[in-house]
Amino acid sequence: MSNLVNDVTGRLIGLLLEGYGVKGEPIEVFRVFGNYTLDVIATCAFGIEADCQGQLGSQFGENARQLMSMTMNKNKAAFVFLAVCPSVVVLMRNRVTKTKPFRFFYRVLEDILALRKDPKTERRDFLQLLLETAENGDQKAEKSQKTDSKIKLTDVEIMAQILVFLLAGYETTGVTLTFCAYVLATHPDVQDKLIEEIDGRLNGEVGIFSFYFLVLKLGNS
Repeated sequence: MSNLVNDVTGRLIGLLLEGYGVKGEPIEVFRVFGNYTLDVIATCAFGIEADCQGQLGSQFGENARQLMSMTMNKNKAAFVFLAVCPSVVVLMRNRVTKTKPFRFFYRVLEDILALRKDPKTERRDFLQLLLETAENGDQKAEKSQKTDSKIKLTDVEIMAQILVFLLAGYETTGVTLTFCAYVLATHPDVQDKLIEEIDGRLNGEVGIFSFYFLVLKLGNS
């Protein structure tokens, strides 16, 4: 999936250099990194191109922010139960499933699952891994339990896993990137050192080097 992350990261860099960089206007950093994170989640977990970075007021982005806001307020407990135990969705339909953002993502996921079950639309991402588990069962679980029964995921469980991916990954990643940008901006000496280290690892391969493998190389140095 690193190629999917690379594509989204490339759009972020282009936006920073050719968009905000040219205009020279103040930007809301968390909004920028939040939209970047949503695009990564959309392409890796949902298997779609949401383009939250390019579209102001993107439906995917706006509903994700509303969903996150709900989990942090009065519906927090309900969403926690939904994440760890998808079967309770029936008991909580009035409190959770009738909310606008939940209905949006439920419809999106229904359409995506129906499309992706066609073998001609196979795409190597997190959703594909879940679909393969749903089809073939969890082989590791089978071996550990030493039974003939296969542990398979239902459509509702797949949807729940993807929503957990969204809820757990959106704000946490966006906030982390925002703080990293702030620290680098307020410590130019550290920023220069980081740039020098990255340039040293790239070895002139700008434009084709995988951002994912660059991070691995930096971490192993």
